[in-house]
Amino acid sequence: GYLWMAANGAPQLRPRKPTDIEKGGRIEKLDLKTGKHVKNYTTPNGGGLHGLLWAQESLWVTQFGPNKILQTDTDLNIHHEFDVPLNRAHGLGWDGQYLWCMFSNDFRVLRFDIKSGRVIEAIQLDSSDPDPHGMTWWNGSLYYCDAGIAPGHQDNKSKHAGAICRIHV
Repeated sequence: GYLWMAANGAPQLRPRKPTDIEKGGRIEKLDLKTGKHVKNYTTPNGGGLHGLLWAQESLWVTQFGPNKILQTDTDLNIHHEFDVPLNRAHGLGWDGQYLWCMFSNDFRVLRFDIKSGRVIEAIQLDSSDPDPHGMTWWNGSLYYCDAGIAPGHQDNKSKHAGAICRIHV
């Protein structure tokens, strides 16, 4: 019954709202029927995040520093977590059995066993592919986008900015 959204830091391109936080990451809980703000949660470590997913009656969260994937309830109480071997986790997908996570700096997608955190499979993108930023699973494929804002690049200067890519699995 809720829509979950992730945000990093205070707004820069719009006026400040009472529901904004000053710095660090936050997860917003919105009423699915009305779209109204219900509650803000700071990220478990107070840092940034780039992946949220509702699966297995849990909210799954990517966490930076330490790099982990967390399984939480709807009040962000952590029930399970596991370390991830790469940095800058960007997007999560659920295939019905395993959790997929995109690691943007490495152009790599990893499929994890959610109980052990063991990597089951890896998909390596080429450095000439659109820059991965966000990812999800839908109908047997992974989808990601190139937001044009990768570290070390000028915003929206990627030749693939705005592209949505499908990886058949």
